[in-house]
Amino acid sequence: EEEEEEEEYEPEYEPEPEFVAEEEYDPEVAEYEPETAAAPSDDDENAEKEQEEEVTPLAIDGWEGKVSVHGLPDQFLRVIPVGGECASLADLLSESVSVKGRVDYKAVQSFAKQVHHNSTSRAVTLAHISAAPSGGDDAARALEKLIKHYRERKRAGLAQTTLGGEFYLVPRGSNAEKVLHYVPLEPGQTMPSDGMLGVVIHPRGTGPNVKEIQPRAAKRPAEDEDEDYQPTDDPSTAVPPPPPAHNQYLYQAQHVAHTNVPPPPPLRNVPPPPPQQHFTQVPPPPPPTFAGADLQALIDAQQRQQQQQPQGQQRRRPGAADFFNA
Repeated sequence: EEEEEEEEYEPEYEPEPEFVAEEEYDPEVAEYEPETAAAPSDDDENAEKEQEEEVTPLAIDGWEGKVSVHGLPDQFLRVIPVGGECASLADLLSESVSVKGRVDYKAVQSFAKQVHHNSTSRAVTLAHISAAPSGGDDAARALEKLIKHYRERKRAGLAQTTLGGEFYLVPRGSNAEKVLHYVPLEPGQTMPSDGMLGVVIHPRGTGPNVKEIQPRAAKRPAEDEDEDYQPTDDPSTAVPPPPPAHNQYLYQAQHVAHTNVPPPPPLRNVPPPPPQQHFTQVPPPPPPTFAGADLQALIDAQQRQQQQQPQGQQRRRPGAADFFNA
């Protein structure tokens, strides 16, 4: 059986509905009393330097930028590949990403599993999504709202990549762990407990960890038929298929036995039997009939015979009864 064509089911999404954002404090609108600016002290400068040193630099294959979700504050996120094909997200995501809708958890799990195990044209890269360090505390609070937004609806966000693939933003939890079960992490890599899980679908071969897809095993042919045997047009020149493997020794023994037996003598030309004759039963002829003249002639002949005999041997005159008894 030939290998079936792969079918990659892309889950449908629902667009983000209208959402009223929570009221936030805007320092430009609120009234305030200006205070005299104090000169920065040495302790403040040292604290800023320590904070800058603690910021982890962005990896070469990572991405950092703005993510827009309808009805929510803009997200400033950092996305780092941690598993799957580990493609460079800097090449797959634009400077600004817009989330266009939401997808059910199970649909994301099934789609990621199918692409990772069966697809020959696309691959999966897992990523850790966290707040961008350059966004400060505001970026961390905005990410918390985004996680709450999707977790309450049991949905994952869906955005588009630069190569036409999909970028799913999945809140951490049991559903995200199922995706990690299907698509392994990079050896020695651990998934942080905070943030979100990113599932990126992209063309196969974009990252360094290209998974080898094992071809499906062909269906075994029936034991009594040869898949390569094709009958010819002329039955007299047709060659029968070879015997099955499990009957090879039996076939060889039978073949040797048949080759050692002399051929039978030719048949003699026996003429065909004569055509069968059909006899019909004929009824017997009727008894003879005697006319009066014939009876009288017989009586006269009998009398002449008696007259010719000697007197001693003559007997009585025969009658008609004697004739019939004779």
